[in-house]
Amino acid sequence: MVSRVEEPTLIQEGEPVAMKTKKPVLKRLILAAGVLLCCALNLPAQTAPTITTQPTNQTVLGGANVTFTVAVAGTGPFTYQWQFNGVNFPNNIITTVAGNGANAYVGDGEAATNLSLSYPSGVALDAAGDLYIADTWNNRIRKVDTQDIITTVAGNGSETYAGDGGAAINASLFRPLGVAVDGAGDLYIADTQSQRVRKVDTNGIITTVAGNGTTGYSGDGGAATNASLNYPVVVALDAAGDLYITDNNRIRKVDTNGIITTVAGNRGAGYAGDGNAATNANLNYPAGVALDAFGNVYIADTDNSRIRQVDTNGNISTVAGGGTGGDGGAATNASLNCPTGVVFDALGNLYIADQNNNRIRKVDTNGVITTVAGNGNAAYAGDGGAATNASLKTPFGVACDALGNLYISDLSNNRIRKVVPPGYPTLTLAGVSARSVGSYTVVITNLYGSATGAVATLTVQAPPLATVLPAGQIAVAGSDSRFSVAVAGSGPFWYAWYFDSTNLLQSGANSTLSLPGVSTNDIGNYTVVVTNAWGSVTSQVATVALVIPPSGTTQPGSQTVLAGANVNLSVTVDGNGPFSYQWQFNGTNLPANIITTVAGNGIADFAGDGGAATNASLYHPRGLAFDAAGSLYIADEYNNRIRKVDTNGVITSVAGIGPTGVEAGGYSGDGGAATNASLYIPTSVAVDAAGNLYIADLFNGRVRHVDASGVITTLANFQAPVGVALDATGNVYVADQGNEDIYEVTSNSAKTVVVSSSGRLRFIQGVSVDAVGNLYIADELNQRIAKVNNAFTGLTTVAGKVNAGGFSGDGGLATAAKLSYPQGVTLDTAGNLYIADAGNRRIRKVDTNGIISTLAGNGSTNYLGDGGTATNAGLDDPECVALDAAGNLYIADYAEQRVREVHLAGSPTLTLTNVTAGMAGSYSVVISSSYGSVTSAVATLNVAISAPQIVANDSSFGFAANQFGFNLSGAFGQTIVVDGSTNLVDWTPLFTNTVGGGAVYFCDPASTNSPWRFYRARLQ
Repeated sequence: MVSRVEEPTLIQEGEPVAMKTKKPVLKRLILAAGVLLCCALNLPAQTAPTITTQPTNQTVLGGANVTFTVAVAGTGPFTYQWQFNGVNFPNNIITTVAGNGANAYVGDGEAATNLSLSYPSGVALDAAGDLYIADTWNNRIRKVDTQDIITTVAGNGSETYAGDGGAAINASLFRPLGVAVDGAGDLYIADTQSQRVRKVDTNGIITTVAGNGTTGYSGDGGAATNASLNYPVVVALDAAGDLYITDNNRIRKVDTNGIITTVAGNRGAGYAGDGNAATNANLNYPAGVALDAFGNVYIADTDNSRIRQVDTNGNISTVAGGGTGGDGGAATNASLNCPTGVVFDALGNLYIADQNNNRIRKVDTNGVITTVAGNGNAAYAGDGGAATNASLKTPFGVACDALGNLYISDLSNNRIRKVVPPGYPTLTLAGVSARSVGSYTVVITNLYGSATGAVATLTVQAPPLATVLPAGQIAVAGSDSRFSVAVAGSGPFWYAWYFDSTNLLQSGANSTLSLPGVSTNDIGNYTVVVTNAWGSVTSQVATVALVIPPSGTTQPGSQTVLAGANVNLSVTVDGNGPFSYQWQFNGTNLPANIITTVAGNGIADFAGDGGAATNASLYHPRGLAFDAAGSLYIADEYNNRIRKVDTNGVITSVAGIGPTGVEAGGYSGDGGAATNASLYIPTSVAVDAAGNLYIADLFNGRVRHVDASGVITTLANFQAPVGVALDATGNVYVADQGNEDIYEVTSNSAKTVVVSSSGRLRFIQGVSVDAVGNLYIADELNQRIAKVNNAFTGLTTVAGKVNAGGFSGDGGLATAAKLSYPQGVTLDTAGNLYIADAGNRRIRKVDTNGIISTLAGNGSTNYLGDGGTATNAGLDDPECVALDAAGNLYIADYAEQRVREVHLAGSPTLTLTNVTAGMAGSYSVVISSSYGSVTSAVATLNVAISAPQIVANDSSFGFAANQFGFNLSGAFGQTIVVDGSTNLVDWTPLFTNTVGGGAVYFCDPASTNSPWRFYRARLQ
């Protein structure tokens, strides 16, 4: 609103024009006389606004476009301030919508304001409101969708000309400066230094539509693809689909038949020709072109510092610039300084990127020029405030959307900025939703007062939209399960729950379905149909899977053995695994974390394929992974191979041909057998459920893919991929140490940044994914494990004091503990976290309560401890950890050239070797799974010091005729059984007694009934 009245200018008759000055006149006198003056001059009275048409209440379906309109009588101009629930809509506010100011390229797939651009030039919008940016020095065209996510739609970053006929994202561009989008959604690119204009169709295929690659001027009247262009800068389209190109000192046109002509400029650089045919005029390096609704062509005649118009008769004139004036007067009297971009809004206003004045200027339909953005300072400032108070730095391109929002390529600030325009008599809301529901009004103001419109209410009637879907359940038999759904839309809602699509279980207003005491009868598929007055939605299928806690089917049996013997106690289990086994002796747990070597002989070399993995040579084993069959894969880093250890312990190479050495790798082999391909320092490996292998090929800057048939290809390129991991659905996640970001790669090799470091991560290493999609990152130089939630919106620390380093904290919260250069990370099915704490030479565990402990390693670098408790073992720079299906832990003992296993899950068989008397007692095992536990029967182990002996025949006891007897010796407490047999095959127990400290005498009173008999003594 204007808050002051300019003093009128009084000119004395005969006074020279140069001396004409304003004479002071009292404002109050003029205002008081205003009405009389108007009457005396027969002019209409100047009046405050009066609303003649009010905005009205509206009820629409969700997704519709809504307009509220007001009509006003009174003396203009008017300003319109629309309000939503009493709060002003922003007017003429500037913000950044793309670019973080850095001059770089770091990827795609996240909020456009988080990522960088490199001297963005042209901007354009499609019918859906997507924004396209000529990211010039990145040699790419970027797209910001209506969710503000940025992606690349053309250009692979290479600075050349290539790729026509293929996918635009694989093509090469060479300093693209201008972009435009036609009504069909086809994208046009001024590929400046390739001397071409290129087109990306709606299928993403790129072709050339103008220019033959030679620099010059030729081809008018013929096919545009045969013509020569001279550094085309900007492109624009008219309503008929004709293409306009700024071509050095000309404007050229390619019609819908592909024929090129010149519409303005005669090649010479200069300023001449106004009032005559545009083709005879001089232009001076124009860098902008636009068309109004009537087909007139407007040219930013950059080095002439003018805007020129070519009318529909082909005549040229100047419509802005060339004068010395400023804002508020005729545009033809104004001064411009190297204008570039030009564009029209829907109301016919012309916007100009007044580049060297660091402003955006507007020429209204009356030809009056004003500044709408920029204060003239060449800087970056002002976001969130009035655009006219903000600083721009060499703004180049401009674009307008259907709502009048203005987009500016703030070139030297490496940003795209947006200006929400001043209010209009019509407020347009696109794609309304429940968040749009409320009260709308408008305040209209002029110099003489203001008026407030009636309050109009918007009601959005929306069919139900499921926002939280019922999730599949894994239920323990006998437990309760529950499905829930949450919906947006207009209530009330009705919920119909179905089992196996057709069996209606529950119908009503309850959004939750409860299943008490789940049994086999409940196994199947569940859906819910949610209905309201405007439609219905059916949820995805959610499945109930029944799991059974462990139960022992074969129990360990009691045994009596001699000292020095080996004993096996075994159990078999029913239920859903994987299972862990905790054996107990006399009620006390036996050690379960026994460490052994499963691959590598400690020699840094390549040898051993086809034989036992423990006899093979590895050279800095780093990444580890398991396939569904239980085979172990090793990223044998300096051997430039991936090795496989099968379930029989035999090692082979499955990818890479070597040779051995840190500088000996290479890149070759895509499309052929992986065993013939070259890798270069493979650091990480992952295997999906189908047996496909994923390799972080570090020095080649690639993630390679080996399919189940053994053929290798490149999945995607990166700067320095060090970690690769898979989630439960097979999505691939890559830790790129080159830019400290985490990427997701889809099956078609499209990659998006899901975790942008922005300085929060330092020298990332391993990455892992839990069962619900949360990411865990070994953040080495920050001395921590970082976690990113499955929405990829929050980064937290779950282990390690940030930047602390050292070893401490076992038994307490992991976030208070110290780690030292953590390298690898993995999780088990229960959610426990395992860390390769390389600098501390330990493997640490963080349980689900956040408590940290050491599982393996005593801090020593010596190779020792195999066969004993893992916490007593020496590890040397453990780089990676992995778990097999049974829950046993595997360690890449990097500097020891070995892979080692810790039997965390125990075994269904307990082996006791060389037993002693101290090992006699009671043994049992606790079998556990994610779904419960069971304890076996108790088995008793008796250990005899020595076997019972038949000492001597003794007849001094007065045997009857033909009776036979002898003495027995044994250890105290031994129970001795004497068996008899006549054939050394069939033995019959004859006598049982317990030794009480002396010899035991045996007499066989039945010997008289047998012609002869064999005897033996044994322990019971």
